Amino acid sequence: MANLFKTKINWQYVAFLIKRNTKFMVLAAIAMFALYPLNVFTSYILSGSGEYDVAVFLVGRFTLTMLLVLSIFIVPLNLFSYLNSKRNLDVYHALPIKRQDLFLSVFVSAIIIILIPYTLVYAVGGGYGLAVIPQMDFVLMLKQYGYSLVMTLAILVPILFTMMNTGTTVDGFLYSGLLHVFPALGYGAYILFASTTLLGFTPNSDLLFLLFSTPIYTLFDLNFNVDRIYPQVWMTLSYWLIFSAIMTLVVMVLYKHRKSERAENPFTNKWYFPIFTTALIMVVQVFFYTLFSNLSYNQQVDARTLIFPVVFTLVGYIILDVIANRGFKHFFKAIVSFVIITAVTISFFFGMIKTRGFGYITHVPKLSSIQSVEIRINDSDGTYGYPDHFRYSMYYNPQHEKMTFDDPKQIEIIQKTHQNILNEYKKNNYNLSVYDHFVEPDFNHKLNIVDIKIVYKLKNNAKTTRSYQARAHWIEPLEQLMSTEPFFNSLNHPLADLVS
Repeated sequence: MANLFKTKINWQYVAFLIKRNTKFMVLAAIAMFALYPLNVFTSYILSGSGEYDVAVFLVGRFTLTMLLVLSIFIVPLNLFSYLNSKRNLDVYHALPIKRQDLFLSVFVSAIIIILIPYTLVYAVGGGYGLAVIPQMDFVLMLKQYGYSLVMTLAILVPILFTMMNTGTTVDGFLYSGLLHVFPALGYGAYILFASTTLLGFTPNSDLLFLLFSTPIYTLFDLNFNVDRIYPQVWMTLSYWLIFSAIMTLVVMVLYKHRKSERAENPFTNKWYFPIFTTALIMVVQVFFYTLFSNLSYNQQVDARTLIFPVVFTLVGYIILDVIANRGFKHFFKAIVSFVIITAVTISFFFGMIKTRGFGYITHVPKLSSIQSVEIRINDSDGTYGYPDHFRYSMYYNPQHEKMTFDDPKQIEIIQKTHQNILNEYKKNNYNLSVYDHFVEPDFNHKLNIVDIKIVYKLKNNAKTTRSYQARAHWIEPLEQLMSTEPFFNSLNHPLADLVS
């Protein structure tokens, strides 16, 4: 490990690689120029308005960023292509450069080759925008360029990690793409599964998981989501810099121990394919299973919803296996592996359903563990909150809906209301569709639907959040709180506060 920190960059070889890839950089710069500043100028001429549109510049920068991502995939697959040829490996490793020095030199060359055309076009497009649109922020543009530099490195190292575990360019490209998509696919499957099967589940709207797991998403978020407040940009960039540094060291170790005789084989690491494809197939199965559960009106335990997910993932798994083995020689072994994977997946999500999410659905925090409770109510007729028509008013502020209670007696009322909602859902087997509870309506009660969100702040600083659709009379115990200060302030903000 100590030798890793003694690695040196051979700048002569770096200069050679940059010169060798001049044609690529020229082509990349032309493509980027055509889709950013030239496209903006063309739109300006065709519009005939005599004014530049900021949105056109944003679209141009978006396409420029997309081409940057494409370059990050193409360049390393080209520069490190010698890894996938036994003959080329012998030649490269015979050069008067240490093996780790060779890797680091090619690595630095890849970064430079990627960034030269991007930097030139970004500067030209940014200068063009500053010249014709006075409100453009020069400092922000510099910051966003810095974000792109950091995220270029963060996107690059997983690609190199995949290349160290694969032995052909095709497999390297395929599994690099899948590796970058996997966190987003996994998160989407988790959100869909939890929203479908877990009553009360409240997903985070800030997509923090993607921000810290998917560098491509983070690249676009940092460049185009200027309204994000949390987390601070420096926290995000620091995380990805640390991630890139650690992954670079891991890749260097893999590079050092990568067996040359495994080149030209689909995988140089025999464990990479089974581990990655198993996780991928499980995630896709859960995604499609919950999707079809939604389409079948939340019939959560229904064998018919398994047909498409199983068949679709079987075909996908066989395709990946055929590509990995370059034929059908392991076809029956693949079938057995798929059956085991499917059995584990089915056991998991049926277990989640049968156990109510391992107690997630029926859990209500104990009164002794609660420090305070925040509730928000969306009530169509305005009994417990703002009526629907007021939400379209210029004076409406969503923050006014929040009511925070810290009195133990008030907390107990909210806790009992929460339990009452669960008791009503239990009558229909905790089906997520509140409208199924109208089979035999009680006309002595209001039939309107309310949305209620309950956030418990616990004494150990943890939070428990639940969101429900409920019939209005399910939350009638909350009427005891209408005379309290939080409830009154929520519905009776001074006019000056509303206007502000």
